Amino acid sequence: MGGDHYEVYRKYCAANGIDVHPTAVPDDIKTKSVGNHQDEQQLITNFVEVRPEGSEWDKDELLGLIMRFVVETDQVTNGSSTC
Repeated sequence: MGGDHYEVYRKYCAANGIDVHPTAVPDDIKTKSVGNHQDEQQLITNFVEVRPEGSEWDKDELLGLIMRFVVETDQVTNGSSTC
């Protein structure tokens, strides 16, 4: 079914040292090669950014992450303050 386009894509990825994106693999090829594993539990490391050992946070990066957390999790409500 989607094999021809996928094979070209896979070859270009291999030639350029790029991993094939899982959503680019046609369903018929997924089923033939590895089976359908959508119900399997995934590792948490698939969703996190792994930093090299010894890397440190700088102040600006940490403040940016804190601000993002406060905004995205709605930590400030109705202008009330607990300070």
